[in-house]
Parts: sequence; structure tokens; C-alpha cells
Amino acid sequence: MDGALTLVTALGTAFGAGGVGILVASRGNWRRLRASTLTRRYLTWLALAVVYGVPLLFGAPGVTLLAAALAVQAAREAAPLLRLDGAYRWALFALCGALPPLFLAGAGGWAAGLVVAVALGLPVARGRADELEQGARLAFGALLLGWTLAHLVALRQAGPGWPLLALFGTAVSDVCAFTAGSLLGGPRLAPRLSPNKTWAGLTGNLLGAALALLLVAPLLPPLGGPRAVALVALVGLGGCLGDLGESLLKRSAGVKDAGGWLPGFGGLLDRIDSLLAVAPLLAALLAVGGR
Repeated sequence: MDGALTLVTALGTAFGAGGVGILVASRGNWRRLRASTLTRRYLTWLALAVVYGVPLLFGAPGVTLLAAALAVQAAREAAPLLRLDGAYRWALFALCGALPPLFLAGAGGWAAGLVVAVALGLPVARGRADELEQGARLAFGALLLGWTLAHLVALRQAGPGWPLLALFGTAVSDVCAFTAGSLLGGPRLAPRLSPNKTWAGLTGNLLGAALALLLVAPLLPPLGGPRAVALVALVGLGGCLGDLGESLLKRSAGVKDAGGWLPGFGGLLDRIDSLLAVAPLLAALLAVGGR
């Protein structure tokens, strides 16, 4: 019950503040509010909050189902970017769906080995030396999507607050980054990869991560000052890294968005790119520093 209350409070506070911010940015103009990209992103996030939040209430099995669903949908969007077809595309879907349950079963240490075995085994079984490159792209995609998101399961096994921090933290961090970058502009952070990303946006990343940590803190063990700062830096900077990494993948494929079904965002992969870096980095921090 305490976890559900914390989740509802965190979401209500974040979305309430976000709604006020959008109203301020649009200066109360209804036409500008309806046409705003911020508004479309806000409504999409509102829907995704339910998709994220409900599985979190069902413990590790719920998080496993969420991670697998996110990974498979992200794989569907990433397969064309990775130029995978036929058996390699289906192998990517299967691996992304299988890796989170593997973590739940306590066999996460076998994940990388399974990915390599499948990626190498496919061209060997087919007797096609020319498909080795597809095998390498398959391994990259499975690790980038299935392996990274499977760490949400490891975070849930460490405590109920950790996957919430990863999911909610990247969400709030991204929203604050987009808002700060849109309102303040300024020098670009990585113009060759993402022309719209600015240093002001990176500051928003960090501020959003700090806000998320403050709201999720009741579900986390007591945090000292240095560890809290490390968590904010990890979520904020890690989220930016994941975003830029996906921009690199899209640029190499010559596309703007990984999909088009999420208003204001593109595809699901465009929405969870920050999580791809934050989830494993947060899990690594917990493994090194304890829970």
C-alpha cells in the first residue's frame, strides 16, 4: 500500500507540475496549447505512466512482463534500423522476450552467452559466411535492447523503489530536458548527432533526475549526500547518453524517428532510449555499492 501511495504521489506531483509548466509556456493560449509538441508529449506520457505503473504493483513478475514487452516492441522498431531480416529478425524478437525472464530466474549471468551463441549459431547452422555481419548486428541489438531492459528485473529484486527510479527518473529527466531546451535554447550539445539537444537540456536532465529521486526516495533505503548526487548524475547523464546513442543508430539508418505511433515522440524506442543506459548503469552501481 505504501508503494502504491508513493507511486501515485510521485506521478501526481510530476504530472501536475508538468501541466502547469505547459500552461505557462503556452501563455494560456488554447490554440497554442493544442498545437504544442509539449502537450502531445505530456498526454503520451500520461498514457505511458499507466503502462509503466500498473506492472510495478505486481512485484518482480510484473516488472519482468513489462521489461519483456518493452524489449520486444523496441526490437520490432530497431530491426529495420539494424537491417535485420528473416531468421535474424525473429531471433532478435525471441532473445529480447527471453532475457528478462532469464534474469527473473536468476540466470542473468548466462544472458550474454546466450546472445553470442544464437548470433554465431545462426550463420553457422545456415552455412552462410556472408551472414556473419547480420549475426553481429543481431548480437548488438539483443544486448542493446533485451539485455539492458532485463536489468529492470535485477533492480526490482534489489527493492521496489529501484525500477521506479529508473523508469520514473528517465521520464521526468527527459521531460525536463525537452522543456529546458525548448524554452532556453543555447549552445548545442552534440550537433552532429542530435541538433536539438542543448547544454540547457542537459541541465534539465539533471534537474529532472533530482526531482524524481526526491519523489521516489520514500521507497529507497536511506541515502547519504554523496550517493544521492551519484544517483542524480547517473540518471541524468545516463539518460542523455542513451538518447544520443539512439540518435547515432537512427542517423546511421538515415531516419528521424524509430516509429510514428506515439504522438510527440515517434516510436517506443524513441521514448525508452534513455532507459537503455540508465537501467544497467543503475544496476551496476547497486552491485558495486550495495543496496
